[in-house]
Amino acid sequence: MIGGDNCTRACPFCQIHNGRPEGYDTDEPRRVAHAIARMGLNFAVITGVARDDLDDGGAWLFAESIRQVRALLPSCGVEVLIPDFRGSAAALRQVVDATPDVLGHNIETVPRLYKRIRPGFTYAGSLELLARARAWLPTGSATKSNLILGMGEERGEISETMRHLREAGVELLTITQYLQPSRQHLNLQRFVTPEEFAELKAEAEGLGFAHVESGPLVRSSYHAGRMHEALHPGTLDRRARIAAAAVLALALAGWLGWRGFELFDPGRNLSAARAVVSAPNVITHQLPALATAPGASGTLQSRPHQWLSVITLHGLAPVSGRERYLVFLHGYSGWTLAGAARPAPDGSAQVRFAAEPRPVSIYEVFVTRAADDATSIPHGTPVLHWFDPVHAPPRVRPFDPAHPAP
Repeated sequence: MIGGDNCTRACPFCQIHNGRPEGYDTDEPRRVAHAIARMGLNFAVITGVARDDLDDGGAWLFAESIRQVRALLPSCGVEVLIPDFRGSAAALRQVVDATPDVLGHNIETVPRLYKRIRPGFTYAGSLELLARARAWLPTGSATKSNLILGMGEERGEISETMRHLREAGVELLTITQYLQPSRQHLNLQRFVTPEEFAELKAEAEGLGFAHVESGPLVRSSYHAGRMHEALHPGTLDRRARIAAAAVLALALAGWLGWRGFELFDPGRNLSAARAVVSAPNVITHQLPALATAPGASGTLQSRPHQWLSVITLHGLAPVSGRERYLVFLHGYSGWTLAGAARPAPDGSAQVRFAAEPRPVSIYEVFVTRAADDATSIPHGTPVLHWFDPVHAPPRVRPFDPAHPAP
């Protein structure tokens, strides 16, 4: 769950604490990706609290989490369970453009109970979000929703809500039992029998849902990978083959010795290891240029799935004395001096650095010419300046050298 511990909505059935969120952690998506890698998951579900205090409702956090997982674990499937972003189409578009395998938004209950059970949401708004998501997502992605029973709904209302979800293009559905978290929460009205859950599953499948999980202990993330597999058979099998191939890579790593372990890191998959062997340095994230000195150019490169990165510069003018070309990086941890270099006779230079964040987490690079003891960006025109608005957190703007250095 991303976005913090406090939710800006106050649904009476939900155990998440309601309150004013504290802070905005733009490094969280990177840590989420690393947590997924450490757990060795081949399918991950990322959910989050509602963040009505943010202009985009927290959409960037969801989108960046997807991008970070894709960069670190290309073979891992990603499902996101999102709020309604207060009906913002632009916020939803941010998440859709990151292309999750499954985009989930839970309808939770029937229209009659919405004002009491989902006071911060609207029934029509949730259906509209799901319909938009289905229209904007590629065919390889799916939409998903959830119904909680036992909160006062009637059987006919459940059937009506399932029909509405199918009309909105929802392909995956979970049907669950409400379990009252405490005496202070919404009162439980009834326990649904296993027979009724089975009947609802059959009814939902008859409406055309690709996969339905229905039962008293089901939750919206229950068998998430299998549900996506039902829509796109073979996905998990392919990922399993990649994992098995990684074991062979480890055996080869032992044969190669220490260098082998550098190439075939046990926490990475075989495709990444092959990429390192075939191309030790490949461009993983190209930043759009904002301003350059005449003739200057450069690339940001990285060895796949490793922290070693390289800034390669071309067309640099000669320097004298203590002058160097300084490379500053802007990422989630702030500004960092990556290194300094003097150009070769042909005007080229390289700065190698081995530190976080990965290239996908770097959204600005600033190259300038200054004395080699400079530790902050000097004023004046840069030699090269890249900025990527896609990966930059909301409200972050390109650095302006006319203002005090960061």
